[in-house]
Amino acid sequence: MHLAETREQAIEDVRFGLDEYFTYSQDTLSVGTKAAGRTFDSRLEWVIESGHAFIGTPAGAIAKLEEVVEASGGDVGAFAFWSQEWASPEATRHSYELFARHVMPVFQGTTRRLDLAREWLQDNNQRLLERSRADAARWRERAET
Repeated sequence: MHLAETREQAIEDVRFGLDEYFTYSQDTLSVGTKAAGRTFDSRLEWVIESGHAFIGTPAGAIAKLEEVVEASGGDVGAFAFWSQEWASPEATRHSYELFARHVMPVFQGTTRRLDLAREWLQDNNQRLLERSRADAARWRERAET
């Protein structure tokens, strides 16, 4: 998995080492990646379409992991990154940071209270705004007298 702010940036990041990885695995190791082809675009398409990797945004990663959880019947104990130096060290660190900040909390349940509070506020926003305006009007009336 490699994450960036945009899918396009994530793809650009993996240009750093994806081809080198596939060339090594196809020509030196002779493992089952021959179907990936010989160009960056064909290798990128193969790795994503085959499910061997996810390259995209934190929101996309959440959706992909939710698919995995659903397909397993909710019986996923852990997720392990398989790091192959497809991106530069800086981009890889940033990807891990995005995963830690945006993806992990969703699956750890640490955002649940915040999500509930946000939902409540959205549901009650108009009522609270009207109440606040009425309170401010009463305060002005008292201040003027």
